[in-house]
Amino acid sequence: MQRSRLHAALLAAASLLAGPGCDGIGRGALPPPSQWAQGSASEDPPPSSSSPTPSPAAPDELPPPSFRTPREAYEATLGGDARASSNAAAWRSEGTALLQQPQEVQLPLLELVAFGRTAARGASYAFTLRQGQRVRVELRAPEGDDPTEPPSDAMFVDLHAAEPDAIAQPVAHADGAGLAYEAGADGRFVLRLQPALHYDHTVRVAVRVEPSLAFPVLGKDRRAVQSFFGAPRDGGRRAHHGIDIFAPRGTHALASADAVVTHVGQSKRGGNVVWLRDLPRGLNIYYAHLARPLVEPGQRVAAGDPVGEIGNSGNARGGKPHLHFGLYRHGPVDPLPFVHTRRRTAPAPRLTAEAIDRPHVVRRSSAPLREAPGPRESIVATPGRGAVVTPLAVHGQWLRVRLDDATEGWISSRMVQPAPSDPTEASPTAPG
Repeated sequence: MQRSRLHAALLAAASLLAGPGCDGIGRGALPPPSQWAQGSASEDPPPSSSSPTPSPAAPDELPPPSFRTPREAYEATLGGDARASSNAAAWRSEGTALLQQPQEVQLPLLELVAFGRTAARGASYAFTLRQGQRVRVELRAPEGDDPTEPPSDAMFVDLHAAEPDAIAQPVAHADGAGLAYEAGADGRFVLRLQPALHYDHTVRVAVRVEPSLAFPVLGKDRRAVQSFFGAPRDGGRRAHHGIDIFAPRGTHALASADAVVTHVGQSKRGGNVVWLRDLPRGLNIYYAHLARPLVEPGQRVAAGDPVGEIGNSGNARGGKPHLHFGLYRHGPVDPLPFVHTRRRTAPAPRLTAEAIDRPHVVRRSSAPLREAPGPRESIVATPGRGAVVTPLAVHGQWLRVRLDDATEGWISSRMVQPAPSDPTEASPTAPG
């Protein structure tokens, strides 16, 4: 009964973490009590914890959850007269289309988006995340512009788990400057940005992916990992349920999250071992082959605190000192996406916010309009010289535009130029 009440409290706490302004925890983040001590056939299983564990607040002590997102609250204000109802219906329809037809992107992403009645009515992006990765979305005024930020309460940001040909399921939402969300499972996600009616601002949209946990060895990074999750062990009789991080003897192994020490001991396979429990994420964190532990059962640790010194105890005796680092959530999971994300740099927009706030015209005899930014993407239209296009967004050297017939696509910024303010000026020309 006591464990059942504790599990209910933890579920409630985990759901609160996904609320507005917080880092959401992904699907399947918290195992049931029967699986807290579930181990693996590869390394020592998580021990049954008899160590003191901090008791979370009881369910009746938690604040009541909010059942209305900022977007839903705004939507409830729409309606009234016939014109308002028509606008509301169009706004809802546009929101549905954004979820169904997102732009497929690779993170990180950096774009300038001109939101407004005559510009973009919204933006949506589809991308994949690995379990343990955190996506961070930041919305800001364009650099170099007036430092006044766009009104935060008029932009609605929501994230959906959206596998192809499946109904999108909301997993996180926010209004304001953005959101952060930790994926509890591998999957495809759609980020939707939709402003309120009559919103008219250009916004710098930055989306990046980062690890959710701290790297567990002092002074080391991904380059020190020499054995990976799933690698065969004992002639293929078992799999490696962790990663091996090599470092000199005595190097500190670090807590990868704020957690509680649940077990310190020895085993034949792991040697000197330490177990931590990260309750909000539902993770058991395993450190093996230590020279000596530096913590005690029941101790609270913060991310970055030393928990032991790296060695080669257990079945690593005689080999090079290293840390076996394992994570368990419903069984073993690959730790690498939790502690490392490949570093990429998003291309900076080539045009300024001021440049995209006015119509452009095609300056070549023909300019292919493509489905996505890139010279090899499919062509959706080919406007000719002098055609007027309305800029919607900038991605690197590519400009997302709308034609007079409402066709939208991406065009190279080298093929267009700002429309003349004086209609009597000569038509744009370009050599070649």
